[in-house]
Amino acid sequence: MSMSTSEPQLYVPSYDAYIPVSVFDKWALGSIRRAVTASVSVGSCTVLLFVLLLLRRKDHFIHWAHIVIILTQIIRSALDLSVVVGPLSTIAFGVMGVVDFDVMKAYSVSAAASCLTMLLMLLIELCLVYQAWTIFRPYARQWWCWVVVAITSALGLVTFAFELTAIVMGINAQVRQHFAEIYDPMHKLSSQVPGWVTGLPYILFTVSICWGSFLLVCKLAYALRLRQKLGLSKFDHLHVLMIMGTQTMIVPAITMIVNHALFKTVDKVLLQVSILLVVLSLPLASMWAQMQNEHRVSSAAMLYVHDDDQSTLEPVTVSDLAYVCETKKI
Repeated sequence: MSMSTSEPQLYVPSYDAYIPVSVFDKWALGSIRRAVTASVSVGSCTVLLFVLLLLRRKDHFIHWAHIVIILTQIIRSALDLSVVVGPLSTIAFGVMGVVDFDVMKAYSVSAAASCLTMLLMLLIELCLVYQAWTIFRPYARQWWCWVVVAITSALGLVTFAFELTAIVMGINAQVRQHFAEIYDPMHKLSSQVPGWVTGLPYILFTVSICWGSFLLVCKLAYALRLRQKLGLSKFDHLHVLMIMGTQTMIVPAITMIVNHALFKTVDKVLLQVSILLVVLSLPLASMWAQMQNEHRVSSAAMLYVHDDDQSTLEPVTVSDLAYVCETKKI
């Protein structure tokens, strides 16, 4: 043990260098944080899965798309938990470079988790495209409607392409490392895969989530504006806050922005929390996106307008009110 500094250090023969004890502490703490995050993800997604399965309306394909996304997140989180408690996350391997296990078998679990991450991001992007199309479907004859859908689709395709590239390069690096018998993954593996390749997909994913959240917020603002024009009772502040917080994906968008803004490198735990929040928010966000076309009685966006030819109040949706505003020149 070296006494050259005040911080205790341990000599590691495989590196032929002294490593501070704080490195071991940070490694252990990081593994605990990742394990807790994966466990919370499995538990919360399982509860949400049961809730979705108990819903009466199951004929719409987006309902089953959400179920597939949640199942993918559960399996992915379980594999992440397996990696965290497995040999690849031990201090002996990660810090000291000691190998006493089947490396390829351990790497196969990590590769499977990475592939499921890619699949999960693809499914989320497809849901975002569907939400954009659902919001602007009443204005399909307008050119800007197709521009919005095209931008959403382009963001999803570019994000998926870079994520696929990063995963393929990472798996190839792991295989080359195994056959070359280079057991230094935390340092040499990162040098084999450029940092921008692994970081760019998550930046694009953040942009995509923020774009989807922006569209949902615009839909809320448009609904409030229509109610004001028609002289209807306004949403109370609590109602607006509830929609903003639970149905516009603004919370996961903020966490992703914070992750990229406050840290020099992407914090993996906060990134996993952000992805979990996206998965949990998608069902409610899709409900809000579909309000104008399908929900007519119990929805938060339910509005009423008086028909000149009838003595009763007829329920209409946001798209119907847009037509009323145009015809009556409100």
